[in-house]
Amino acid sequence: MNLQTLLHDYLPAYTARYGSVTTPAQWSALHAMLGCRRAAHYGILSLHCTQCDWQGHHPLSCGHRACPQCHQHSNALWSERQCLKLLPVPYFLLTFTLPRQLHHLARAHPRQVYTRLF
Repeated sequence: MNLQTLLHDYLPAYTARYGSVTTPAQWSALHAMLGCRRAAHYGILSLHCTQCDWQGHHPLSCGHRACPQCHQHSNALWSERQCLKLLPVPYFLLTFTLPRQLHHLARAHPRQVYTRLF
């Protein structure tokens, strides 16, 4: 199962539950990934070899920066470069949760909320 299948199956339920708090940028990403590599959304690249008469047709991708189909390879390369920058010291991850009362505010204005937190 891939993200595109999940989006196709569950986008109506997501919209019903979270549609009112989803930002325009998030909608843009969701719709781009939903149509990625589907001819009806982004068209088809037609290829033709003049030497051997081979023909091929490939659906175009969305190119969205959050799309796992489009950027899996570049994301892996970025991750490798980041690992090379790590210092030879132990690392740890610290996770914290915002109080429930701030969830709506953080979703509506993430930049302002997280800037003030950090």
